[in-house]
Order: sequence, then structure tokens, then C-alpha cells
Amino acid sequence: MRAFLVLALVASMLVLAAPVAADAPEFPDFTPMAAGPEGVAVDNVGNVYVSVGIGDHTEVWKFDPTGVGEVFAHIPGPAPAGLAVDANGKHVYAAQQFVGVFKIDMSGDFVLVPGTDAIAIPNSMAFDKKGNLYITETFSFDVADGLDWYEHCTDFGTSGMFGRGGIWVVPKGGEAELLLRHDLLTGVCAPIPIPFPIGANGLAYRHGSLIVANTEKALLLEIPVLKGGKLGEISVVADVSGIVIDGFTFGPPMIDGIALDVHGNIYAAMVTGNAIVRVSQDGATAEVLATNVDDLTFPASLAFGTGKGERSSVFVTNLAFEPYPPFLAGPGLTKIDVGQPGMPLP
Repeated sequence: MRAFLVLALVASMLVLAAPVAADAPEFPDFTPMAAGPEGVAVDNVGNVYVSVGIGDHTEVWKFDPTGVGEVFAHIPGPAPAGLAVDANGKHVYAAQQFVGVFKIDMSGDFVLVPGTDAIAIPNSMAFDKKGNLYITETFSFDVADGLDWYEHCTDFGTSGMFGRGGIWVVPKGGEAELLLRHDLLTGVCAPIPIPFPIGANGLAYRHGSLIVANTEKALLLEIPVLKGGKLGEISVVADVSGIVIDGFTFGPPMIDGIALDVHGNIYAAMVTGNAIVRVSQDGATAEVLATNVDDLTFPASLAFGTGKGERSSVFVTNLAFEPYPPFLAGPGLTKIDVGQPGMPLP
């Protein structure tokens, strides 16, 4: 969420040691770029895809399992968000804020997914086992939906500008449609640090349910997918707003991307804490696995590896907004061993 989080990021100097894979390949340094990489996805043979905003467009990079990378596609829009790969590995999906979601084939050609241009801020994406693609909408411009909820923003002049966050779906072979808008999917209304609501963000699919991160409220949510494709009642799995990192309760804590392991544990990128946090499936426990000493600089998205020797590692993109302290890793792609294999792709 490059366009929004840059207004909120505060330098975090927190330190906590965690195991890092010793055999991590040397992925290219994105330092020359204006902003660091945002989205990351891994296909079922171990190729890693990364999105980076470059001026007025976005580059999607592809790294093979040995770490050799090249620009895979150029797509319109300077503000990339999440990436996803379909089950057969033939298409990469790239969310572009204010634009929609692009479907990219293996030659780098792309089309806009029908109906996704109606999503104000498409962010993260996840497939279910039927090939349906779910998309988080961080906030909307639906004034009718958001006006009553947002009346108390009048003190700084944004009343009625933003609607609530939501969940969309693109049925396999179909057109995008809105499934749900909800206060739990909506960010907070405050002039500091960000004068607009950053809500629904990271997304994953787990055993018939969607797991969703609310960025500003630091919530992990669960929404069952019912027969017929409708969504059930939303519930809170965990509130990590009070997470302690190296003896500090960092605030305001913000979750960006998430990923799941085979046990259903949730891995959350704490973008303003330079940390990766693991939350148990039931939300009862949370532990910090890695921080800036593990080469994390404003981590945005994460995805489990699938290649040989990579299943217990997560690949993490570092947004690394300028200015950041010189001792931090900077923009790039980091690999961290978390000790548990990732949940298999649908």
C-alpha cells in the first residue's frame, strides 16, 4: 500500500534475533528504484514474482528457484499492491490501486480482469480450490455506504469521501462482484497518521474461510465462504495492536500482507514494526519471528516458498520508504526460515 503507508511510517529501531535461512539466494537489490517492492507470490514450482512501482508504471519481476531474475511484465499504474498465481501457474494476477487487477500470461501480455476497475483500492488476492479469486478493497469511494459511518471525520474535512473496506470475488471465468462491506474491514478515522481509512489488506484462504488483515486496526479476521459463494458472519481471530517487539509495544501497529502455514498459523507483516509475527490458528498466541536485524525494512507482503528446500521459508518484500535509517536493509526481497511449511496452494 505504497501510496498510503508512506504517510504513516515511522522509523522503528526494534531488534530481535530470529533464524534466517543460511542458504538464501542472493536476490537483486532494488535500491536504485524510487520505492521498494510491494507484492510477492510464489508458484507451485518455486518461481517468485515481485511487483515494483517504477515511475508511471509497474514492473513485475520473476525469479527462478536459483534466484536469477528478470522483468516479467510491465503493467499500467504506479501503485502496485498484491500478486497471486493461479493453480496451474499459467497466469499471474497483479492488483493496481485505483486501476484494477491485471491477468498476465507467461509471455508477459496482460488484460484487465472484467469488473475489477470498479474496485477503488484492490489490494491483496487469494484463490480458493474452485479457482475463484478473492480481492480485498482497502476502502471505497461509495459515499452512500460510508457517509453515516464517517460522519465524525468532519473535523478535518473528509466526511463522506470514503466508504468502508470490502471483499470482492471474481468467479472462475466471470466478472468481479462485491461480496461484503463491513466496519471490521474498514480502517480508522483520524487525521494522524493517515487521514483516510486503511482497512482490508492481507488475504488468505483456509479450509473454506477467508483470513483477512485490517491494517490500521491491527486485526486478523475470519469470514466463512458459504455454499453458493456468499460470505458468512465476520469474526475477529486476533487483535495484535498490543504486540510487544523487543520489549516495546510499537504503535500505531499496522499489518500489511499475511500468509498461512500447514497448521493454519497466520504470518503477518507488521509494516510499521519491521517485524514478522506468527499468530496461532485460534488467535490465542502471537510471537515475533523476525525484525530489522533479519533484513526487514517496512515489510509489505509475504509468501511461502514451494521449491526444494524452500517450503519452510517465507519470501518478504521490503517497501523501505525513504528516508530509512542507513543500518536497515533497504528495498529488496528477503527470505526467512520460519520452521513450518506453508499451506499448499489451492
